[in-house]
Amino acid sequence: MAARKRAANRYYSGPPSDHFDGTLFFNPNGKPPARFSDLLKWQLGGERSKWPAANPSPFHQATPAKRIDGSGLRLTMVGHSTLLIQT
Repeated sequence: MAARKRAANRYYSGPPSDHFDGTLFFNPNGKPPARFSDLLKWQLGGERSKWPAANPSPFHQATPAKRIDGSGLRLTMVGHSTLLIQT
């Protein structure tokens, strides 16, 4: 079977580097990509662990103050990339 020629990367065109060969990004010391048959085995094999019904946080739940007096500043992390900033 003849090897397929790789198409140019349509999202990035730059000089080859230690993680880019001019066409493909790769992890120099990483595992090679799994085969499609491995994906099917994993999906259909039933060896995946069950998703937990709940995952309680080990941290105290922050309840922000309704108002901040004076010139204070309070930051409360609401979610993955959301902050409540109170001044």
